[in-house]
Amino acid sequence: MKHLYSRLAEEFPLLFGKNSVYAVHAERFKEDFEGTFADVVLKYARGGGFGPSTPPTLILLEQQGTLARYFSRFILDSAGSDCYSKLLLALKKSGMIQQSIFGSLNYECLLEQSADGLDLTVDYWCDQNHPDVVSLAKIHGSCNFVTQRFDRHQQAMLSAQAGFFGVEVTPLCVHDLEQALSAQLAAGSFPVMSQISASKENFVDSTKFRAARNTWQEGVSNARDKVIVIGVSCNPNDSHILEPIKEVRVPLLYIGGDFAKWKETNSGFKYLGETFEDGLEHLLNSMDI
Repeated sequence: MKHLYSRLAEEFPLLFGKNSVYAVHAERFKEDFEGTFADVVLKYARGGGFGPSTPPTLILLEQQGTLARYFSRFILDSAGSDCYSKLLLALKKSGMIQQSIFGSLNYECLLEQSADGLDLTVDYWCDQNHPDVVSLAKIHGSCNFVTQRFDRHQQAMLSAQAGFFGVEVTPLCVHDLEQALSAQLAAGSFPVMSQISASKENFVDSTKFRAARNTWQEGVSNARDKVIVIGVSCNPNDSHILEPIKEVRVPLLYIGGDFAKWKETNSGFKYLGETFEDGLEHLLNSMDI
C-alpha cells in the first residue's frame, strides 16, 4: 500500500499526478493510503478533502473505474511457479479443493488466474460443490466485478451524496481483463469494489455478493479442520473479518507481518512466515499435503 499512490500517479496522472487535486497530499497517501483516502477522497474533494460530506456517489464510482483498471493490470506469468498456483495445485492433488472455501480481500485477480491455469473453475457466489471448483468470496469486491449499465437518467440519480444502490453483478473473464473492463466502463457500468479506505465503504450492493460473504463467514465459523490467514493485516474496522475469526476453535495458521495483533484476536494462531514465499512450504507441511 505504501507504493500504491506512486504507481497510480505514474499511470493515471490526471487523477493522481503532480498537477492533480490530490498531489498536495502525496506524502500522506504514501504513508497511509487508506486513511488519507478517507480524509481526502471520501470527504468532499472540492476543497482538497476534510469536508463534512462525501462527494456525489457518481463521482466516487467513476473514480473507482480508474482504480479497477489499475488492479486489472496485475497478471501472473504462465510458468505456474507463483505461490497461488503452488497452493491450489497442492489442494487439487490432495482432493481438498471441494472442502475449501477462500475469502479474498484483494481487488486483483491473481488467484483466479492461477485457478484457470490449473483448469479449475472459480465460483464467486460459493454455491457450487465440485472437486474442480474453487469457492472464492471476494469480500471487498473485485476489479472484474461490474454493475449493470446505467443510462443518463440513472446516472443522474447517482448524483446524490452518500447514495446507496442495489445492483446486479457480472464477473468479467480475467483474460484481457483491462480491455473488457474499459469497454464496460465506457458503456455505463461501474466497478463493484469497496472504497480503498479503512472502513471499506461501498455505495453499491448486491444480494448475491452479500450471500457469498455470508457463506464465507459461515465457512470460517463452522471450519472442521483449519483456518488459514495469508497476508491480511488485522484491521479493527473489518469486524466482518475479525468477528468470525475470534470464534474459531480449530487450528489457525498465519502468514504475514501482523501476527501479534492476530494473536491477540485469537490465541490459537500459529505463525508460519512473514511472506507467502517464506511460509508456503510450512503451510503445506501443516496441512499434510
